[in-house]
Amino acid sequence: MRLATGDRPGAIRDQEDALRLYRELGHQGGQATVLVLLGQLRTVAGDYSGALHDLEKALRLLRTLEHDQGRAGALAQLGNVRRLLGDHSGALKALEESVALLRGSGARGNLAWALNLYAAALKDAGHPPHAESAYSEALGLAREVDQPDDEALALEGLGEGDLATGRTEVGTGRLTEALEIFRRLGMTLDVDRVQSRLDGLAAT
Repeated sequence: MRLATGDRPGAIRDQEDALRLYRELGHQGGQATVLVLLGQLRTVAGDYSGALHDLEKALRLLRTLEHDQGRAGALAQLGNVRRLLGDHSGALKALEESVALLRGSGARGNLAWALNLYAAALKDAGHPPHAESAYSEALGLAREVDQPDDEALALEGLGEGDLATGRTEVGTGRLTEALEIFRRLGMTLDVDRVQSRLDGLAAT
């Protein structure tokens, strides 16, 4: 509820209280779940070192519990945080493991989400062709399972790749398509980001 109203510090405090309770109860699964949520919250708040700490703790618990699905999700988030910190090799290692686990599980929706993160890490690490391939797979999966938010993120990633290689018309079209989806979903921050990009292109 706090996160929905924009109260990130309050949401973090609530999760920290939940974590203390699960520790008192000795409930490792609950601890892992809360640590992953804390990692998400801290990432959104820009506290990347805090997110890294929480996600690494969650992973240790999830490995002990042999919870592959949870581990895949935590690895994807960990890889994204490492990407944001500029640790390209660490990001790719975590995301490759996440994608491999999700391929084995058959969780296509989660795989689409992780592939978008993997594609972003590949792009930042200087591997644009591999990034395009990952974004394309994410786009196909997101459409198959009707996951419009991941569809839009994949379209945005592909569009940026098109623009970087001089395919301006195709790239602009993909960004416009992504913008329409973000607007429909009410994803304000994503709308602002893509609209600003399109405005900048129109001005050149």
